[in-house]
Amino acid sequence: MSFNRKRPVISMIAAVDDRWNLAVDGRLPWKRQLADKNYYLQKVAGHTIIMGSTTYAAADHSRKGNRIVVISRRSFKEFNLLEEDVIDSIEAILTVEPQTEENEIFITGGGSIYTAAEKEIADRIYLNIIYTDSSKTGKEIKFPDLDNNKWKLVGSEKIAADQDNEFPAKFMIYERIN
Repeated sequence: MSFNRKRPVISMIAAVDDRWNLAVDGRLPWKRQLADKNYYLQKVAGHTIIMGSTTYAAADHSRKGNRIVVISRRSFKEFNLLEEDVIDSIEAILTVEPQTEENEIFITGGGSIYTAAEKEIADRIYLNIIYTDSSKTGKEIKFPDLDNNKWKLVGSEKIAADQDNEFPAKFMIYERIN
């Protein structure tokens, strides 16, 4: 489906703990954070989402309505996807058509994909910080540091801890400064 517009907005969407960890030992650093989950689902609903092969392997694919594109050098047959839904580089994101008229596609991880996209092609970042005060140690997967000369905070919202949210959080939106 082509909407014959300029290049779609390329947005990264992620949640991190207060040390900018996306994961520790392959798991989220929190258990119950309903506001973050609902925010993610609302933002990506009906949009194309792009992720690396490790994120794809760990993701829940039961939700319908999103086109999933995987960045990998492996064959599309290994992912049970169409050939056009497996791309081999971060630059190839620029060839992906958006799924909706909103003209926005979402990068959903993992760590190395976020790092490359932040440096090269992302226009917007939806970043949720979950204040876990975690002292958990292990193999950490980090979100890239954001350079204040490249990114401008354009919106934020604080979320209190409650019965649905184990920890307080802050949801932020950044846009690339050109």
